[in-house]
Amino acid sequence: MAGVHAIPLAATTSEDWIWAGVSILVAIVAATIVNRLLARRGPKLAQAVVRGELRPEIDTRLRYLRRLLVSGILLVGIAVALLQFGGLNKLAASLLASGAIAAAIIGSRPARRWRTSSPGSCSRSRSRCASATG
Repeated sequence: MAGVHAIPLAATTSEDWIWAGVSILVAIVAATIVNRLLARRGPKLAQAVVRGELRPEIDTRLRYLRRLLVSGILLVGIAVALLQFGGLNKLAASLLASGAIAAAIIGSRPARRWRTSSPGSCSRSRSRCASATG
């Protein structure tokens, strides 16, 4: 097939494979440390902030944040491992660049919050409140 190029992994040296393995191992260790720290310390810190029992919504958000951070660490570790190979260098660079762009977009997006003073009431205009609740 014209235009299709094979990735020459056989042309890599054993040193490339060692560095790729080390980078993945470092990412796994870092992800495990972050996961354990957030699993232990996160709920205690959240309880101190809200001064009371942790609501299920906050617990779910903490779990989601922990999993997101662990996934991000592992993704960066895999991308760094892919950077060791000449044929996969462009793929790894594009993964890292797209991750940075996604983080910038997600980080700059303002959060929408629906504030309710009591169940069934809405502090926004009635038309927006009715459309938001269905």
